[in-house]
Amino acid sequence: MNKGILLSVVVGAIVYLANGGVLTLSEVPENAWELLESGATYLKLDKDADEVLKTWDKDRLLKLLELRKNQGFDSDVKILESVIKNLNKKSVEK
Repeated sequence: MNKGILLSVVVGAIVYLANGGVLTLSEVPENAWELLESGATYLKLDKDADEVLKTWDKDRLLKLLELRKNQGFDSDVKILESVIKNLNKKSVEK
């Protein structure tokens, strides 16, 4: 399921994979979340990403947050920080 993720490159862009393969992007890949977590810079979060992210545990969110900070994806960082902030609020309310 790739809801909440967009391509950060134009459709038709060629991506060179770490394993030496080449991928021509015609759409967001089915395993987009896994690719995003492994550092794919040709993907980015969209405004609906919080629906998926709020189901993740805090450690997983923090790892993705750190990765996206290091990659300079400021819009992703804002989304992730918002999800983590709301997660912390729910923890305090319990």
